[in-house]
Amino acid sequence: MTKEEIGEIFWLDSTPAELKLRFKNTIYRLRHAAGKDVVLFENEIYTFNRGMDYEADFENFTNSLNQARRDLDEEKRISLLKEAVKIYKGYFAPDISEQWAITERERFHQLATDAMVQLAELQLKRGELDESLITAQTLLDFDPTHETMVCLAMRALAATGNIVAVMQQYDQFKKILHKEMNAQPSPQTRALYDNLTRERRVIR
Repeated sequence: MTKEEIGEIFWLDSTPAELKLRFKNTIYRLRHAAGKDVVLFENEIYTFNRGMDYEADFENFTNSLNQARRDLDEEKRISLLKEAVKIYKGYFAPDISEQWAITERERFHQLATDAMVQLAELQLKRGELDESLITAQTLLDFDPTHETMVCLAMRALAATGNIVAVMQQYDQFKKILHKEMNAQPSPQTRALYDNLTRERRVIR
């Protein structure tokens, strides 16, 4: 990328003089911290030196997801999805408010969300109920209003025979949804809940 292209990402509102100073100082600090060869410059283009010995969580995360999409072996897919979920520790660059960071933060979170849903579904399908519930709770800790995962959690709880926990899960979701979004569970979620708890409610 050129200096100007980098400036549009990090310092969009800077004047040319401010951009020049900020860019120079940033490159200096980066090279001082990581080595002078970390950033390469050739033909007015700056690039990261991928020949260096380095490891980046975001690359490991996306690589695991890409492999999981291609791998047809279910057990291998589960392993790769677990690896990706383990790497994801929370929102990307949460303290940076620039648009580039917001875009990447949303993208990585959506990828992680999709991975957790896929993983929980596969674990439930294989009868790995405790593992499925752990995966579901991991996502619900980030987003307690994620309706698809709430439904997965209710299905997993029902499969363990703990209908009381299904009812508690639904009631908690209903309260949070009303408080956070002034909304109600979808008809599909309500129908699932009714189906899973019908026998228990009839007995009561």
